[in-house]
Amino acid sequence: MVSAAEKAASNQAPPQIEQVVVTGSRIAQAGYNTPSPVSVTAAAAIASTGQDNLYNVLNQSPAMGVGVGPSSVDQYNGEVGASFINLRGMGTNRTLVLVDGQRRVNGSTTTSAVDLSSIPANMVDRIEVVTGGAAAVYGADAVSGAVNVILKDQADGLEFNAREGISSRGDTNEYTVGVLGGGELGQHGHLTIGVSFNHDDPLYDRQRGFAQNYVNLEPNPAYTNQTSGVYQNIAYNDTRFVNTTYSGAFAIGSTRYTYNDGVLRPLQNNSLVYGPDSYLGIGGDGFNGADFNGMLPSITVGAALVHFTYELFPDVTLTSDIQFSVNHTNQELQPLFGLDYPISINNPYVPASVAALMKANGMTTLTVGRTDVDQGLNARNVQRETFTMMAKLDGQITPSISWSTFAQYGQFDNRDEFTNERITANFNNAINVIEGPTGPECASATARAAGCVPLNLFGEYTATPAALAYIHYNPVNYTTNTQTVAGGQIAGDAFTLPAGPVAFSAGAEYRKETTQVLADGLASTGQLFYSHGGDVAGQFTVEEEYGEVLVPILSNDPFAESLTFNGAVRESEYTTIGNTFTWKAGLVYAPVDDIHFRLTQSRSVRAPNLSELYSSGAQSTAAYLDPCDASQINATPNRAANCHALGIPAGYTDPLAGALRYTTTEGNPDLKAETSDSTTIGAVFQPSFVDGLNASVDYYVIPIKGAINTLPVNQVLSGCYDGATPNAQLCNEIVRAANGGITTVNLQPLNIGALVTRGLDMAVDYHWDAGQLFGDPLRLGLSFTGNYDFRNEAVLNEADPADTQQYAGEDIDPKFRGNLTWSAAFGQWGVNWKFRYISATQADLNDGVWYRSDNDISERFYNDLYVTFDVNNKLSFGGGVNNIFNVNPPFSTDTYTGNGNGSLYDNIGTYFYMDVDWKT
Repeated sequence: MVSAAEKAASNQAPPQIEQVVVTGSRIAQAGYNTPSPVSVTAAAAIASTGQDNLYNVLNQSPAMGVGVGPSSVDQYNGEVGASFINLRGMGTNRTLVLVDGQRRVNGSTTTSAVDLSSIPANMVDRIEVVTGGAAAVYGADAVSGAVNVILKDQADGLEFNAREGISSRGDTNEYTVGVLGGGELGQHGHLTIGVSFNHDDPLYDRQRGFAQNYVNLEPNPAYTNQTSGVYQNIAYNDTRFVNTTYSGAFAIGSTRYTYNDGVLRPLQNNSLVYGPDSYLGIGGDGFNGADFNGMLPSITVGAALVHFTYELFPDVTLTSDIQFSVNHTNQELQPLFGLDYPISINNPYVPASVAALMKANGMTTLTVGRTDVDQGLNARNVQRETFTMMAKLDGQITPSISWSTFAQYGQFDNRDEFTNERITANFNNAINVIEGPTGPECASATARAAGCVPLNLFGEYTATPAALAYIHYNPVNYTTNTQTVAGGQIAGDAFTLPAGPVAFSAGAEYRKETTQVLADGLASTGQLFYSHGGDVAGQFTVEEEYGEVLVPILSNDPFAESLTFNGAVRESEYTTIGNTFTWKAGLVYAPVDDIHFRLTQSRSVRAPNLSELYSSGAQSTAAYLDPCDASQINATPNRAANCHALGIPAGYTDPLAGALRYTTTEGNPDLKAETSDSTTIGAVFQPSFVDGLNASVDYYVIPIKGAINTLPVNQVLSGCYDGATPNAQLCNEIVRAANGGITTVNLQPLNIGALVTRGLDMAVDYHWDAGQLFGDPLRLGLSFTGNYDFRNEAVLNEADPADTQQYAGEDIDPKFRGNLTWSAAFGQWGVNWKFRYISATQADLNDGVWYRSDNDISERFYNDLYVTFDVNNKLSFGGGVNNIFNVNPPFSTDTYTGNGNGSLYDNIGTYFYMDVDWKT
């Protein structure tokens, strides 16, 4: 347990990452003296955020982009409830997550990322973040850096902690309980055991006023061209998709009707955007996504750890770790639907008033569109289990040279159930109904013999339990990932130069990773409404050798208090892509003690992971516009010519406008490794004339060639049609039906060309004694961390540099983010007030100024308060309020719910929490 004063001192800008002494390589160094920026978030800073998910803690740091977390994941895929961090906004696959300095098994069904939700926040001692050249030290995937989670493993006695929080609206209850105990085993051993339990309640759009009006970006019928001063697309508020009402919608003559509560009536909407036949309405009848969409899933996590050390012989120590976690996540989704259910006039469920109107209009078959609310909501029930065991031996060769060897095994098991799916053939049989001897029955005798039960589509809640039992099916996919790692190294001081000892480390590692997906039989053969992917099996092994040196060049010389070189190399041989080579070269120069300059040049690589190579595909629904539609074709200068070159006729009108479309994510076995040559240059200020002041500024540029990236659907579309010529690599991923409409976009990982990010990290930390308060010494603190992103872009085709997507300044990557924290510690009290800022952004930087009406996204300011009180040195209480002024997410289609691209913004609102810490 830490005191109130320690919490205040260590939490100057929670959960910002502060510069402290930390191991940033395989050679111990001080964080301010390493050529690569190294930073840390302490346990007290984690506790003060009121968060039990490390993703939410880290994602408040200005250096982090939108990753995969509780509010940002695509709720229709199996990653719901998982948490994958995204350092520098360059993708979760380029951020390497370590636990206690070791790799961990892939905790994802689609990437190589480690699932942070499997690591309860109350079990973490600190989190180290290393940027610039981390791949040469830690291996592949650390292109943008490495996040090293250090667990609590040296408990002495018993520690108990608990926290509970709730929003000002009385929902989103979260609670966590943890127990950690340990002590010595005889004279040579130590044992630590910990358990933790966390639970987060769900949150839905319908529970927040700002999200209750369903917003969609749709074409503006008044638009003519980019110079007309009229927006091409408008973010329509309170929208309805009128062709899929909850009680069924159908057209008879020139009027659209619905039948509900025994009454046949025309559809009723406040307005129809595109006239009488419009698929889009404002208010009234129709599908309203806000009735169902979720903001946050229900997540329950239980975890345990055992850490054992024992001195076998003098200078030889055995260390053993066992860690286990289970995460159960439930996310309710939308119901299923249909746009064109064929219903015969002879169907006995057709109401008499409907049949009479059909006869009057000479109709024998009715086409019904419907959101099937009465058939139950889809939901994701996901259970993921992560297990790791490790054994390590450490010893000394000489007093200045140590050795270590280890072996580790990890396994991730994922059970993904999708509820209330339906068997397509059974559903079609169930809605094809005739009048039988005893009432309505399925028309097909074969289907009746197989148990078919008729289904009524007229009315909002007409499905019977027996009919649902016949059509429903809950597919389950199972994923197992394994990782086996073994290695050894020696490290220490090789010899001494005039400026000091030359330190080194050298070692070798072997790693094998496997993945196996056992897909549901019906789902994988296309017999259900959605496609849920197929079986996957893949593996790779890699053998690596590495070395690192730390060479003091100058020390205590005129104009050179110190000059140190740090270098690292790593060679890897993969069974999938062959050999790769990474390196790092860094300098730290201090002309005087008060200032250090640091520079790092590094080569990093990232090998394609098993999911990128071998994933069999998963289908999701998506809303996107056809770029070649007449309303969209003039959005960019090259689009019309490219659409025509690809065979789209002039004046083409999208026949599937308003219809549901799909994306399919699948692997690509032809992927190659991506490479990056990055540079980081910075300065650290620790003026001796201002006690307690530390400041740093670091400029970085990270270019990536042959970047492996799965582009969002809109970037695939714009990348195909908006370059100087059509991009064949991306155009091949777009599937059009016989009528020309886009039905599916394949989101396949590709070596798309190049990525580059360029930015500036800033940090200031100042503590000082400020006299006394209420008779106790008063210690004040002020700290700031910020990130300014100059550039973040993807070149989709290296042969066409103009074919570029800009991200810096979009909602997923604001130009500037900053955290400013004021702290005070006096007596038994500690106080932290944190101010978080997100600059104004745009939803889309890559289309014209008149492309969308909701492009400009306003800045956001958040205020958080945390107060602690130490009863004594064993018992401490804390309480906090996050988002004190109840700031809502900014308005745009992408951000108004605080989900997806808008997940940097708070969607809970004012949130209260209390915690207690006790130890023996």
